[in-house]
Amino acid sequence: MRKIERIILESKPVTSFREKSKQLIIPGFQGLPLYEVWHFFIGQIKREGLNTRAAAISFNIIMAIPAACLFLFTLVPYFPVSKSIHNELIGVIANISPNEDTRKVIADFLDDFFNKPKTGLLSIGFMLALFYTSNAMMGIIRSFDRSLLDRAKPKFLGKRLRAIKLTIILVILFIGTAIISAGQGVLFNYIMEKLGIENDNTKYLIQSLRWLVVVALFLYAVAFIYKFAPSVQKRWKLLSPGAVLATLLMILATWLFSLWAQNFSNYNKFYGSIGSLLIIMTLIFINALILLIGYELNVSITYLKRHTDKLKLKKKQ
Repeated sequence: MRKIERIILESKPVTSFREKSKQLIIPGFQGLPLYEVWHFFIGQIKREGLNTRAAAISFNIIMAIPAACLFLFTLVPYFPVSKSIHNELIGVIANISPNEDTRKVIADFLDDFFNKPKTGLLSIGFMLALFYTSNAMMGIIRSFDRSLLDRAKPKFLGKRLRAIKLTIILVILFIGTAIISAGQGVLFNYIMEKLGIENDNTKYLIQSLRWLVVVALFLYAVAFIYKFAPSVQKRWKLLSPGAVLATLLMILATWLFSLWAQNFSNYNKFYGSIGSLLIIMTLIFINALILLIGYELNVSITYLKRHTDKLKLKKKQ
């Protein structure tokens, strides 16, 4: 295996790319060459053990899902576009779960919540959701802090309040994304009617723009986590290379995983309804892993820039 790796690394295309990467500076890398950032980034990943940390984050997220769903599914029926949100959720479940029995169980569960609002569960659901989802955010904060060499040491209460604030921001972004996805049909038809646009190609192009809004909200959700979750004295910029990378990888991974689950997975044949649960858990783990990869990229850029500045200062002295 090492011989094969050496042959690949010493090949002309790889050697040429390596030399070019030593001069290539990507926007957001704070003037650092791609090669140096990549080299530091790989060392950071090997040292910190991403698999274990991603598994810990996944566990906390899975624990938070039931309470979060209880609160959101109790709240959403009171929205004017609740019917559209209901249909969007059914579509998402159909893309993730290949098992018809599982889809039917989830669809019946959603029908019960959307068609029979349960006001008594709203306050209880809110408290449970706040506790468990903030626990998930606490897990992300602890995992992030393991990569920091000079992290601040906030008190437990301060860390919990930070987790709650981040959780509330993410919930608002999630609800906003759901409303935009669900209400775009009515809004789209209204805009087309007012502007008098009848060309099908133009309609398709304008309708596709809604995904830019959804991606932007998703990007800001990741960016907020990277900016406020780590226990650092100096916060990073909101939009960072790690946030952009993580957003693109999450969208790509979710899309590819959905295709795999629908067309190539045998979980449904072997495990039945449990297969859908395994698929969802695997998807959560993959996204947790990607979240850490984007974060480690930001950490690598920050510490490498600091190290480079120190070397320059020593040379001047």
